[in-house]
Amino acid sequence: MSYYFTEYCIMAEEDFSITPLIRKKDDGYQKEKCGIYSDGLFYLEKKFYNSQGEEILDVSNYNLDSSQYPFFKEGKCLLVLKNPNGVAFHTEIDKKGSRLYEPVEGYH
Repeated sequence: MSYYFTEYCIMAEEDFSITPLIRKKDDGYQKEKCGIYSDGLFYLEKKFYNSQGEEILDVSNYNLDSSQYPFFKEGKCLLVLKNPNGVAFHTEIDKKGSRLYEPVEGYH
């Protein structure tokens, strides 16, 4: 299954699990990894987009753990954060970007 929009082509399994992304660049195309398509959104470069490629939510104000690809499930998204000392914290946000609780130290 594929979705095409202005600069992207999302290639997804039928269950929307693995979602490599093909991005159009000036000199061709580049494959990039993005988060899974879940709850109508996918994550790429600190932003969430819908299947039409419209930016829905910018989370660049959070110092996210770069090894994590957050995703929404039932309207909530777990964010894994790192403080300047590298200590992990976690919190959840809703689809408007509002934190559901203050960051808690640790992540399992």
